[in-house]
Amino acid sequence: MALHRRAHLGARQGFVRLERLQVSHQGTTSFKSGSWLPWIGATTLGFTFSFGLLGGVSQVVDLLGAHGLTSLGIAAHGSAISVGGVLVGFLQQRNLNLSSSDKKRWLLLSPVAYATSFIAGEILGGLYFGLALSLILFGLMSGFWQSIVFTNYTDRAAWWIGISTFGFTAAGIIASALLFASYRLWAPALLESPVILSQAVIGAICGAVAGSITGYGYRFLFSQQV
Repeated sequence: MALHRRAHLGARQGFVRLERLQVSHQGTTSFKSGSWLPWIGATTLGFTFSFGLLGGVSQVVDLLGAHGLTSLGIAAHGSAISVGGVLVGFLQQRNLNLSSSDKKRWLLLSPVAYATSFIAGEILGGLYFGLALSLILFGLMSGFWQSIVFTNYTDRAAWWIGISTFGFTAAGIIASALLFASYRLWAPALLESPVILSQAVIGAICGAVAGSITGYGYRFLFSQQV
């Protein structure tokens, strides 16, 4: 009888350990060779589309004579920035093996962080520093709440705040420097080019730089998981 109880207890403990192991790995993002490249592509496309959308809306608003601090201008630009955040968040979460609830959180908070950081950055940074400051704020804000989501998948989630901030800071500095140099060298051509095109190119640069740095950091974090 005692032997039977010990055997039953051992089997039960083994089942509990197996169940905990399955739960601990449920939804964990697994990385295979090259699988971090879709994250770079998603971030690049997200920023290309979002910047291009903002440029297109700005052009339409100008044609309607509502540029500046007008009701239509503020509403149109605010809506375009929010939709841009949705695009970035949607494309990113498609490449993550998150639970359904975490995907909803990702989609909900992406436009909030995007709109808040870019509106604040443009107001505080002005014409010359607005882009860089917006990206720095976005890297910090998105890194913070994304790290909360990642706590369900890795014990090193706090690292993501620094990775995200560094990635988008680098993107802001590089994109701003290229933009400044381009205007110094080819101002007439850039001013005559379609706004939607020039904005999309800037977005692609920002997304590619930030996506590459955060993608590699993301791979580093999750490649440590067993």
